[in-house]
Amino acid sequence: MNTEINNLEDIKKIWREMGTAFHTESYCTTPEALNNKRTTLDRLRRRYMSFIIFSISAGIIEFPIILHLGSLGFLPDNLKWPVAISFMIMMLIEACIDFWFWKGTGRICPLTMTVSDLSSMALYYKKCHIKSIMVCTPMALGWIIFFIYAASLANFFPIFGIITGAAVGLFFGIRALKRFMAEYKSLYSNN
Repeated sequence: MNTEINNLEDIKKIWREMGTAFHTESYCTTPEALNNKRTTLDRLRRRYMSFIIFSISAGIIEFPIILHLGSLGFLPDNLKWPVAISFMIMMLIEACIDFWFWKGTGRICPLTMTVSDLSSMALYYKKCHIKSIMVCTPMALGWIIFFIYAASLANFFPIFGIITGAAVGLFFGIRALKRFMAEYKSLYSNN
């Protein structure tokens, strides 16, 4: 297979085609310039946006559910509001953290940044993501312990539900973490 281009007109034609494929003012603001193909950076940002939406939705939806558990007698009346409010606050903190990552990864612009700048920025956000998990995991465990304590005061100990919820949450959490880390790795290693 001959891959050499000997004709000057062919070189000019290929150069113009490449220029029109990447013709845009800023890749960061208009990813449609790449024919609506999702890049790793686009997938990473969409994943953060979906986690923002999920966190806010979980906080809003679970709030009345937790209050209803209190009215059913599964939580003591004096602790149903603190449990519900603490869960909502925890979810809003998660949404804020994901928003920060979404906003920060939006500043990564492959067309205007050097390879080393892009790699270092992707590595920075990957390290921050891991650090945020180290902070948020104890916060979530603390809330689970608080919920178990509150439920045990009402003589309701949902051990099966707690184990099932923890197993499902751990499974989906590890799966999402692996995907995040794979996308970050492809950003800083395959430039």
